[in-house]
Amino acid sequence: MLEAIDKAFSQNLKIRNRLIIKSSFENHAKIISTYLLLSELIKKRARLTKRGYNYIPLFMWDWNPHFPISKNLLPKTIR
Repeated sequence: MLEAIDKAFSQNLKIRNRLIIKSSFENHAKIISTYLLLSELIKKRARLTKRGYNYIPLFMWDWNPHFPISKNLLPKTIR
């Protein structure tokens, strides 16, 4: 299950990077929706592991949003 979450996270991160490279302002809504999906994947992974956010891989910790977004919608790794 954790591998599936990691794979989905990396795929959505690649999609977000492609959208930013194409045109970040035209794809603003799509990028924000991928942010929400990425943050939900981080939260799911934290719930599945025994010690929560202690076992999140580094590539999930290094993710930062390109556009500003409400802190309530982001996982603890970004706040």
